[in-house]
Amino acid sequence: MKPRGILWALSYWLIPLAILVHLSLTPFNKVEESHSVQAVHDALHHGFDFGSYDFKEFPGVVPRTFIGAVGVAVLTWPLSKLNALAGLTKLADLYAARAVLGAATSLSFVGVQRAVSDKLGRGAGLCFAVLLCSQFHLLYYASRFLPNTFALIASNLSLAALVRDSGRADSRSAVLWLTCATAIFRCDLVLLLAPVCLVLLAARRTTILTLLSQGVAFTVVSVAATVTVDSAIWGRWLWPELEVFLFNNPAGENQSSQWGTSPPMWYFTNCLPMCLTGTLPLSLVGFWHERRTRNLLPIALGFLVAYSFLPHKEKRFVFPSLPYFAVLGASGLDRLVLKKKPTARSAAAALVAVSAVALSFGAALVLARCSQANYPGGEAFLRLHEMSTAEEREQPIRVHIGVLPAMTGVSRFGEEHGRWVYNKEPLAETAGGEAGGEMAAAVFDYVLTDRPSLREFDQVFAAEGFAGLGVPRSLEEATQAVLATGIPVRIVRKPQVYVHRRKR
Repeated sequence: MKPRGILWALSYWLIPLAILVHLSLTPFNKVEESHSVQAVHDALHHGFDFGSYDFKEFPGVVPRTFIGAVGVAVLTWPLSKLNALAGLTKLADLYAARAVLGAATSLSFVGVQRAVSDKLGRGAGLCFAVLLCSQFHLLYYASRFLPNTFALIASNLSLAALVRDSGRADSRSAVLWLTCATAIFRCDLVLLLAPVCLVLLAARRTTILTLLSQGVAFTVVSVAATVTVDSAIWGRWLWPELEVFLFNNPAGENQSSQWGTSPPMWYFTNCLPMCLTGTLPLSLVGFWHERRTRNLLPIALGFLVAYSFLPHKEKRFVFPSLPYFAVLGASGLDRLVLKKKPTARSAAAALVAVSAVALSFGAALVLARCSQANYPGGEAFLRLHEMSTAEEREQPIRVHIGVLPAMTGVSRFGEEHGRWVYNKEPLAETAGGEAGGEMAAAVFDYVLTDRPSLREFDQVFAAEGFAGLGVPRSLEEATQAVLATGIPVRIVRKPQVYVHRRKR
């Protein structure tokens, strides 16, 4: 194989490797991932004993589907058995499960990359991989157990079909994946499905009758699958995404606004610049110069505009639209750098494009290091088990997990000792204020909390969490920061989660 052929082949490994780097830096999970993380653990370690599943105690605000978590658990099961044979803790199962999900997400991204290579050339495919790696958010969340991640996989497969655009089979695939994901994982994907269908109709790639017949068929199959699986596990008849829709429907309950609201233009003024960084201006170049992918921008913008009418906004809600900009940006970067003409003007444009990508990589590295320091609960839980004595590991030690630790990394994958009893129920502070909470804590041997002190307890240690960025005060300090984290700024930490042991 020629050197250039080797380079093209290696380019398909950039995205999977970047996802693995993010996984290794931040293995723990946040509260929004809790349902699926606990579901994967329970499927691996409790099987069909649904009564022992975490959701029986903590069902969440609205029911979510188990289909994605069960699928990951099935694929992780052989790795879990190997971990057990090797004498590894359950935390190794978390790494394995996240690696499985990350592999699925990376395959969907690589599918888009291959479609870009086939349509626009291998240089554009390489540029797509480079731009995706320069963005922090997509690859950071690619192995995280969110409904948005499962939906992202489906939307990537749909995008790959749109980019290929080789016939009615691709049109059908584009609609199929979005319809199934809408019914099973994220009902809001209908806001992406609608502009996709309109573009296909405008390009005469399909007909209204075909769309209706395919949409009904795909929806019936998807709803049947999620209702069957989730009703069996939840113990009642339900279609999870229907309940989510009714909960978040702006014309109905609109309960999601309780978690905060943002201005209507927030996705355009805050989200896109932060998530896309250098990819955003390059996508405009690609839209202007590459007509073969020009139809992707109205799809992405239509999705964002429709989503902007919902008051509660988060970056992860619009993840499915970000690869659309990456495809456009890849064509722009390819044109400015790899297909540039030997003139001073084109050289200057290439320098600006490369500088934008380099700055994006720098921003992604800073964000990755900040996020690494953002899971004090997981770190405290891990350290608690590591410091336990051999005698304690065989005793029925009672551990209470407070709200902040539970939100910043604690999961059932961290429960290493079989005889220990773990409790996440809120302490009885409502009955007696702070004193009442401390009295309730007295029945436990260890307490993980955000309180620096508790009566009748000794603080054993404190886990530090992210508290901001600091400017190095000297060249020596800057050098130490670069050697330690790879970035010339200080990651400021402060104690956030405290582990207390009951006085003996």
